[in-house]
Amino acid sequence: MPVRSTLRRMSKFEAKYDPEAIKKAIEKQRDSIIAQQTVKQAELEKIENMTRIILGEENIPTPFFPPYLNFFRQIWKIRTRFSGETLKTEAGIIMDKWVSRRLEKDVLIRIRNEIFTLEAPTP
Repeated sequence: MPVRSTLRRMSKFEAKYDPEAIKKAIEKQRDSIIAQQTVKQAELEKIENMTRIILGEENIPTPFFPPYLNFFRQIWKIRTRFSGETLKTEAGIIMDKWVSRRLEKDVLIRIRNEIFTLEAPTP
């Protein structure tokens, strides 16, 4: 079976990325997109506030908040792609990454367990 030519691929690409077609598609979905984004942003705000409370209780200095917040955002993001043991394993990989960047493992575990109700994967 022959491979599609570059010319054919580029013509399909150009047709798909027609600014007017994209504009029309976005206009049709705008209300739905805004509704979904509103829900996600509210959830993100709630979880970020919960994380900040934990960081305050753990006496983490405010200048060190951003990496902990990045940790929680990464866990939050993977929850949409994984579940069960796979989610726990992926969360463990993210935790190992942030521990190697010198974040306190006990604080990361607390964030993982209390906010996301995850525990370490079953060996």
